[in-house]
Amino acid sequence: MKVKLKIVCLIILFLLCSAELWRVFSYTKGVYHVGVGDILSIRILGHKNFDADVVVNPDGTINYYFIDGLDVAGKTLKDIEKDIVGRLSGRYLRYPTVMVRLKNSVSQRFYVYGEVNSPGMFKLTPGITVLKAIAMAGGYTPYANTKRVKILRLKKIGSGYDEINVNLDRIIEDSADSVDVLLQNEDIVVVSEK
Repeated sequence: MKVKLKIVCLIILFLLCSAELWRVFSYTKGVYHVGVGDILSIRILGHKNFDADVVVNPDGTINYYFIDGLDVAGKTLKDIEKDIVGRLSGRYLRYPTVMVRLKNSVSQRFYVYGEVNSPGMFKLTPGITVLKAIAMAGGYTPYANTKRVKILRLKKIGSGYDEINVNLDRIIEDSADSVDVLLQNEDIVVVSEK
């Protein structure tokens, strides 16, 4: 009986972990923009011999079976999948189902400074929010104004930053009108003093 219970618990734990990984993978399929040094995992359904992990070259390209110099820097994983399908279809495979996943992010980062215990630069991985970023920076100090946290985000057009105000107290209380904002590449999280 105890063995069955352990097996059931392990299965539930496995399913929960799989669901979390799928959530992260789903998030990265449409949002993450690949950069130099990132490691991508490429899989083709039904063709295990085409499975490969590739590193994005300094010129922003990857080399993959039958495809040399595929430009991937700045593209989403979904766009890269389409490019690979286009390059392989007809010539090498019929109707390939390609899956590209981010195996290791090296190119993207964010910064946390102000009233945190360990300010600095951190590696941006899918699903990092303001609250998680502050935790990565060792948490906030006793002098932190948790109601006045801001994210400085590079403007899409022009120079400078857009400012996003965040109230950590409301996020922690799980207030309906607050959102734990997902960080983007080069975001700066500033925790103000009281």
